[in-house]
Amino acid sequence: YKLALYQLDPLVGNPIMPRFSQKKRKRFEITLSQKAKIIFANANIFSQKVENNIFVNNVCCLEFPLIENKTINSSKTSTKERDFIKIVFSGFLYPQLRNPEYALKLISSINIKNLHIKLFIAGAGSEKIVNKYTKKYPNVIIQLGTLALKESIVEIADADFLLNIGSNDNTFVPSKLFDYISTGKPIINIYRNLDCPSLYYLDRYSASLSLFEDMGNFDKNLEKIQSFIIANQNIQVPYNIIEKVFYTLTPQ
Repeated sequence: YKLALYQLDPLVGNPIMPRFSQKKRKRFEITLSQKAKIIFANANIFSQKVENNIFVNNVCCLEFPLIENKTINSSKTSTKERDFIKIVFSGFLYPQLRNPEYALKLISSINIKNLHIKLFIAGAGSEKIVNKYTKKYPNVIIQLGTLALKESIVEIADADFLLNIGSNDNTFVPSKLFDYISTGKPIINIYRNLDCPSLYYLDRYSASLSLFEDMGNFDKNLEKIQSFIIANQNIQVPYNIIEKVFYTLTPQ
């Protein structure tokens, strides 16, 4: 048989894994590279392999083929049918890798006349930070905890807006970002690195707002997010446009 691998996340430089196991992971990745006939990975992972002197002649760079039509199953609940704007974050939060403090502070500060904002967090992690905001703003920040995949899909489908929080590590491209884009819903993106990989995708997505995490520009970012919410209520990007813009990310 011939071994083909599809690598979605970094192995040697994975910041989530303990540092003491890095050498062991590098040996393992070298072994995989030697045994595999071909390895499919994105450009960020390819670059990291080169930096770590790992054999790359059998690595094929490609985009994640994760964009599919999820606009049909997405709820189109009008804000007139419920008395609040529903923002959903889906994923895991890491204090050092994907810290939610700035995003939670920003969303809990939103003040739009006749519009009530609620953020639903479908996932776990950074409990100390999240609990601080759920206690202080119980009617704004709602922690749902870890959900089953089907439940998470339901929450995303029912959202008016979707929230992405960028990672400190630029080798990480959250697969959830492609689920977001597939729905056609407006996306609020909070990032802390100027070369955050989320920007490569969301700069091409018309219903998105990317805000650099900067306390010095907090008030300006607050104005931007409020204007974005007002302008993009009940907006959904048609899938034929999504497919055209992100064709290389579709299974086709």
